[in-house]
Amino acid sequence: MIRQGQSDLDTVVDSSINNIPMSIKRTFTDYVFNLYQQQEAEIMHSLYDLAKASQFLSLWKFNAFHDYVNAFSDRPMVNNLGSLNGIFHLQSVKGKLENERKDFLDTLDTTAGEDSHTYTVVRIYNKAEQPAIFKNLEETGRFTITIDLEPNNIVSVGCDSCYNGRLVSMYVDLSGSAQPENVPDDIYLKVAHMGNSYFLLPLSDGTKTSVYLQQEPQSIYGGNVMSFDRKDPVTSVNDDSLEDILHNPLGGHKFCTLQGDAEKFYGGQMCKSPYATYTVTVPKTPSLPCNVAKARGTSGTNCKDLDYSKFDEVRVYAYVRSFSSYPAPSMTSFIDS
Repeated sequence: MIRQGQSDLDTVVDSSINNIPMSIKRTFTDYVFNLYQQQEAEIMHSLYDLAKASQFLSLWKFNAFHDYVNAFSDRPMVNNLGSLNGIFHLQSVKGKLENERKDFLDTLDTTAGEDSHTYTVVRIYNKAEQPAIFKNLEETGRFTITIDLEPNNIVSVGCDSCYNGRLVSMYVDLSGSAQPENVPDDIYLKVAHMGNSYFLLPLSDGTKTSVYLQQEPQSIYGGNVMSFDRKDPVTSVNDDSLEDILHNPLGGHKFCTLQGDAEKFYGGQMCKSPYATYTVTVPKTPSLPCNVAKARGTSGTNCKDLDYSKFDEVRVYAYVRSFSSYPAPSMTSFIDS
């Protein structure tokens, strides 16, 4: 489109119109052409946002570029009367795109809101079966865990029809033998999602598959800062305190909003999958003395006497929102791309 427009504008510039100096005609057409470029850039940005929103939610390809770019492919920028076409047309299409994006997000907010299915994924890692986790913790104060997704394993998935699940919140705690007496009960962690998300999707033949989507990873030096009470661990998904913890907006456990902000939940930074790799850091400050009298210690870090070698089990509880009923892709999906 831009190449055609440049050619058409050059035709106008090279013509003799009312003896206007060539320098003025050139300045005018350059200005108009810059307007076209700006308008087209804005429209393509809108297309990109719309396509990305659809792809991140549905995990299907979205044909916005094909549908709208073709609208300009055969439209000359100069008509038979010598007038420049397109500015108002481009602006109207941009407005239409923005309205469609809003309608799209509003629809998603309705169909995937509070009526969608929620469940809690539980994973337990122990020293006998996953010694590398605890070796890394002892040596570096940090370890990685992976919540795997096996499409045909209900235990792995969480339920039989929990499609396209998104991580809402997470609680992690560690347990083991007794820590030194001067170590406070509250232990701080930093949990970072590494962005390698896997999603469960149904297929048209009745089977299921997992779809990989690389999302933006959190920094291992930041992530979600949370804490647990080492003397009052959560040992079961049925623990009365777990629901309060996972729904507490102030505890550092939230990874994504549930409602009220469709732009975030369904936009370019949409909620990640729980089925991914996480880096868990148990921060410790060598210069920070332990003082059990300070029940909560120093927020965000642990005192110097915390003994990593005492831990022998990690428990992870991930609260997930998913689609209980989900249509098989009706167009080419990421699976085939």
